[in-house]
Amino acid sequence: MPTRKFNPLTPPFDLTADNVSDLVDHTKAVHDALGIDAHTVDGKHASDFVSSTSSIKGKATIPAGSVSVVVYHELGSIPTVFITPYHIDAVQGYVDETTITSTQFTIYIPVKQLSNVSFGYEAKI
Repeated sequence: MPTRKFNPLTPPFDLTADNVSDLVDHTKAVHDALGIDAHTVDGKHASDFVSSTSSIKGKATIPAGSVSVVVYHELGSIPTVFITPYHIDAVQGYVDETTITSTQFTIYIPVKQLSNVSFGYEAKI
């Protein structure tokens, strides 16, 4: 059976009859000529396009007499946020999901307190 040249414009493809190595060899030759290896796009590695920061952790304190604190982040996407009170007897806190954006979120407590209330937080994308 004669070997046919692979033509990506004429489906259906017959992987046993079409010579797909022509396309692979051509792609490698083009990449070699341009100095781009198979793991890069325009000379950049795929990891260059992905932020290395996919989560942040920290401590946020709601000052005495207040009911909220805004936490700013640079994750670039809307994260999932987890909070934990710093003290076992601390007032219950929460994050209203409508306040979570690609740059910030707000931690609330239900009533003003006479002293500061701190929470540990983790925001993940």
